[in-house]
Amino acid sequence: PGPCHPKMLSMAELIRDLDITKAYDSATSSSFSKDDLDSVKHSRYNINTKITPLQEIQRVKHKCDAYLRRVNHFRKEIEAKTESNAGKESINQSIVQAKIFDLNYGYCLAHVSCPQRTAVLNECFHRHPPEVVQALAQAGQHEFICMKERKAVERCCGQKVESIMRQVLEER
Repeated sequence: PGPCHPKMLSMAELIRDLDITKAYDSATSSSFSKDDLDSVKHSRYNINTKITPLQEIQRVKHKCDAYLRRVNHFRKEIEAKTESNAGKESINQSIVQAKIFDLNYGYCLAHVSCPQRTAVLNECFHRHPPEVVQALAQAGQHEFICMKERKAVERCCGQKVESIMRQVLEER
């Protein structure tokens, strides 16, 4: 992701490692054993939401999976076009599409996981005129735009990842 976007890699990797998505290559191995997965499936639920951490991650995965499928589609398309020596312009179009859907996937993970904090981040971005954002980007300072709000979204999503990891480690 760009410096203005929340970093959602830990949640994306957790979704892959918990093997709750089939969009990833089946050759990818999970970091979790069957016992780990069973303990997370039967963990205590959050008193406020009445769902377990695993159910929350599965809800996020379900809502955002369409973006991940599109990312994987374009990645396969890039590979096929590269192998068939397709034109550079055609390959570049697929690369751009893959990047767009990857950004959308990350945004979706953030928005579905932490909607209030993501809304605050969006409000912050909308307070800045595009000219200011562009000027900061050209000066290499764009990571400072809405940094506090972006970090809040990252912390919120990180706490959800941490809850599952804590459950797995406690059960060991």
